[in-house]
Amino acid sequence: MAETAKKAAKTVKKRNRVSNRIKYRTPGALQKAVDNYFENCNDKPTICGLALGLGFMNRVSLLDYIKKGGKYANVIKKAKGRVEAAYERDLRSSRVSGAIFALKNMGWTDRQDLTLKGDGSQFVIKLQGKPKW
Repeated sequence: MAETAKKAAKTVKKRNRVSNRIKYRTPGALQKAVDNYFENCNDKPTICGLALGLGFMNRVSLLDYIKKGGKYANVIKKAKGRVEAAYERDLRSSRVSGAIFALKNMGWTDRQDLTLKGDGSQFVIKLQGKPKW
């Protein structure tokens, strides 16, 4: 049983080494691959589709590039923004629930805060800004 645990630990270490490798040698090479994905995705880009299109195993591997910082992070952040913009465009169609779901998972909200004030006989309702989407 101890040998099985040792093998499992080695496998995890090996996987971590693989996931820490830089897949693209330069940010420019990564940008070229990102541009190629967007040219061929038929106007329906997704984060998972982007990750797979760039040769990553999943979206988490792609998002790990942001942790590397620098120009790699900027390329991925910009690509995520392009995916987000595509979902935002989908809000103009008649079927928006999927786009709303995706955007909420990207940090968008659609709530409004209300402030109630009054002396017991009169209430004033004040909306605190516009929805954050």
